[in-house]
Parts: sequence; C-alpha cells; structure tokens
Amino acid sequence: MGKMMIQMSEDAWSELMLEKMKKEFEKVNGAKMDKAAALAVEASMNHWKGKMEMMGKHKEFGQKLMSVMGN
Repeated sequence: MGKMMIQMSEDAWSELMLEKMKKEFEKVNGAKMDKAAALAVEASMNHWKGKMEMMGKHKEFGQKLMSVMGN
C-alpha cells in the first residue's frame, strides 16, 4: 500500500507540473500556438478531403470497369 501511495503522489506531482506548464505556455505563446493549431487543422482537413475525393474516384473507376467487363 505504501509503494502505491508513493507512486500516486509522484503521478499527481507530474500531472500538476504538466497543468502548470500548459498554463505557462498559454500565457507566453498561446496566440501563436492558436494560429499554428488552426493551420494544422486546416491542413489535416484538406488532406482528408483529398483522400476522400480520391477514394470516390477509385470507386467510380471500379464501377466503370465492372460495367465494361460485363459484370
């Protein structure tokens, strides 16, 4: 039980330190990080939009090929 309590206290310390570091990053660089996050989301959405469009084109090609082959 003692080892478990010590580990829990170390985990709590680490979690608290992470929370404090997040607050500090937000204070010091939050606006820039907001902009960077927005750009990353935009890039991700464009990536997946392109991927979905390509999947649709592949499906369309498969359907056309099946039609030509007589199935």
